[in-house]
Amino acid sequence: MRKPPFWIGSLLAILLSALFVFAVSSNSDRAEGIALLSPSACPSGGCAAGQRLNFSLSYSVSPQSTGTNTQVCVYAPTGGWADFSTGWISDKGLVSSETYELGETNALCSTNLPTGYTWLAGASGKLPVETSSDQLEIALNIRATATSSGSLLFRVYEVDADGTEWSQTGEFTSASLSVAPLAQTVFVANNSTACGANSPCFINSGDDLAKGLGTGLRDAINAVSAGDTIQVLGDYLVKDKTVLLDKDVTLTGVGDASLTYYGSDCSNPLLSVTSGAVIQNLTLDGGACTSSSRTLIDIDSADEVAIHHNTLMDGNVGVLVQNNTGQVDIAFNAFEKQDSYAVYQEYSGSNVLIYANNIVENANGIQVLCNAEGQADHNFWGPGQTAASSVLGCQVSKCKELGAAALTISGTPGVSAELVTVTNSKQYAFNDQIAYSRSDSANYDLVIVNHGQGSSENVPFYDVLGNSISPCSNYYDIFLAEGESPSSLNLAFRYDLNVDCTAKIESPTSPYCASGSMAKYPLWWYDPAANVTEYWDTTGQAPEGKGAGGAPGQITSCDTGLNEIQVTLNNLAANRPRLSTDLGFTPFVVGLPNDGGVDLSQFTVTFDTTQNKIRWTTTAESNVAGFHVLRSDSENGTYARISPLIDSIGDTDIWASYYFNDESIQYTRTYYYKLEVVNMQGVSVEFHGPVSVITSTATPTSTLTQTPTVTRTPYPTRTSTPYYYRSPTSYYLRATATPIGSGPTQVRTYGPSPTPSRTSATKPTYDPTSDGYPSGEYPVGTESPSGSDGYPAENGTGAQISTPTPDPNDGPGGQDSGSPGQEQGKNGGNPSQGGQSDFNGQAIQWPYMTLGAGMGLLALGLLSWLLIKTRVH
Repeated sequence: MRKPPFWIGSLLAILLSALFVFAVSSNSDRAEGIALLSPSACPSGGCAAGQRLNFSLSYSVSPQSTGTNTQVCVYAPTGGWADFSTGWISDKGLVSSETYELGETNALCSTNLPTGYTWLAGASGKLPVETSSDQLEIALNIRATATSSGSLLFRVYEVDADGTEWSQTGEFTSASLSVAPLAQTVFVANNSTACGANSPCFINSGDDLAKGLGTGLRDAINAVSAGDTIQVLGDYLVKDKTVLLDKDVTLTGVGDASLTYYGSDCSNPLLSVTSGAVIQNLTLDGGACTSSSRTLIDIDSADEVAIHHNTLMDGNVGVLVQNNTGQVDIAFNAFEKQDSYAVYQEYSGSNVLIYANNIVENANGIQVLCNAEGQADHNFWGPGQTAASSVLGCQVSKCKELGAAALTISGTPGVSAELVTVTNSKQYAFNDQIAYSRSDSANYDLVIVNHGQGSSENVPFYDVLGNSISPCSNYYDIFLAEGESPSSLNLAFRYDLNVDCTAKIESPTSPYCASGSMAKYPLWWYDPAANVTEYWDTTGQAPEGKGAGGAPGQITSCDTGLNEIQVTLNNLAANRPRLSTDLGFTPFVVGLPNDGGVDLSQFTVTFDTTQNKIRWTTTAESNVAGFHVLRSDSENGTYARISPLIDSIGDTDIWASYYFNDESIQYTRTYYYKLEVVNMQGVSVEFHGPVSVITSTATPTSTLTQTPTVTRTPYPTRTSTPYYYRSPTSYYLRATATPIGSGPTQVRTYGPSPTPSRTSATKPTYDPTSDGYPSGEYPVGTESPSGSDGYPAENGTGAQISTPTPDPNDGPGGQDSGSPGQEQGKNGGNPSQGGQSDFNGQAIQWPYMTLGAGMGLLALGLLSWLLIKTRVH
């Protein structure tokens, strides 16, 4: 008789082993005793006093009676170690699926106390006689006053067949749990690992119940006292139910901490505040809700609530103020992309103060609704947005809005702004970059907003002021806190943030600190409200604006030992900027005057059938409003403008390409072109060129009718890339966004730029009373690109066009048509052609490879069959 193949026995052995392992594993899941389910482990410093815990109780049974036949009793150490006030125990067996009655039968639990324990909870059931085991779960909290370790104990009682005599059939004790006593500062994290060495630390447990029970955050709120601090660690996750904050505590993040929701039930707010509280230094994220997101903070309190230095994003409403009778102070926050309002005051009756926030891309149109009870001055509202167009029912003052976004710092929630108390002692803020003090007798509060520096997005009212100042300090907005009316303020600004600033400001040959004239000390201010200044004016000069009325400046001084320029502001009617009136509108900066100009890497002209194509590329632009193209029939002749002002789209660290097509030409002639650079103040500051071209004889061709084309993108594209900010008309776009409006599409890109060349630039010398065109005697030269002669492609003609980064395969000039235009790109030339192979061999013959693979598999199968046939026992 032929024996079965050898592998059948091996296969049966493997199957039997798997069944054995499964049986052992299933049995171990129901091993008798107490197991801590959630959290799975306490932090290294011990479970926080007040921490919620979930346990499983597993036990064997052998029921003999058909009535109530099983009693489970749970005990905790005496002295109040456990708190069962919000606890629960299963009302159904997890193995038997039979119903349990909560409590005790025949006083079994309360009259049979183990030594050192007190009865906590119990449940009794009618289990079928065939039942061999069962399991319950229990949830409780460590009492907030606990200071020592503790463990749970539970007993199982069963009744005899007559249903009269009860006896204990099992007793089990949990492992001892160490306790971290409460402190005035406690921590909250997702799990014990995230707690690290921070103690006492509350972590999430297994429940998701009303008021947020089951979250470490709710446990912490229940446990601490009013006035204590709860610090959130890392990316902390809340659950479906709203976490109730009903105690006057400070809830603050540590580092880049966040409060986030990743579930799908978005019907409840993240936080509900019903008492006085401070919520600060947190990122609150509504999560990945598919329809309407969760409201982030819901406030209904009779006490003062402060929402400071937070980033609130992707919620339904950022802050919802209900029937609140206490003041709500909302400051130094970044509100981004709420489905509805950033702030919504639902009822009248409370005072909501909203100031020094970046409030952008929330809802459509109205971003804040105050119901006639709130004030919303000194905020940044986003691209092209004013306070008047962004709020409804809020008190706002014209021009009392930030001319640029408050600086945001990666890894830090909220914005860079501070509420400080001014005393008669000099104090510093923002890493000792700005100082403040007073000369009068009473302290008062002051708000300082830091805009930073480095690009046009940091410059307040950039559309008016441009980069007319090369900053040596950051840009700041400074204003008095609500209700303050002091008589003096001393401010000091450091001027050593940028290279060479110190040497230039202090040089004995420069017209600054060594001049001895307050009017020349380079601390600048700007008044957007009443035209007191003419663009930027120094604090020490008589301001030059039409609204100045001949007023002098304020006392200004240089302290070269501290690298500071100081100014004293008072309320004298004669002096500007005046403390009580001007300060609410005024940005400040220390810096050096910048007339403006560009660095060119390319300026060329080419003839193309019916037109001359003028192209130029800038590697940097500073305080530039735009360009005019000038033309002459001779190199040293009179040049006249032939283009409108072509708007600047470059920046100090963003390069840009432009083109203009001159279609009014004649054949077989030489034309000369220059480029006029106009700054933000409307002054011509530079000329480049000339460059020249000879037009050829016309080639007979069919007539081409050219139709003007304008590329318009009505809304900015939203991506997950970081934000950058720009002003003056509130400007807030993502770094890869397409700007709003009917102008050219602008692709702004940071990165390496073409090598600049300014050898042909000249400053204007013509008479300003003439017709506006320079009159000759310019250096001759052609400015060409460094490293590439390619141009981005254009679309349309007869209109101002801007196109995306050029196709790397385009030759010089591309498919140019249109006049004038702008383009912008990166990396200083044509982009690399990533993803294209240089393989030049023959194409892979896929049919032969497939056939070969199939034959190989067939041979392998045949060999295996032969081996099996030969293995017969």
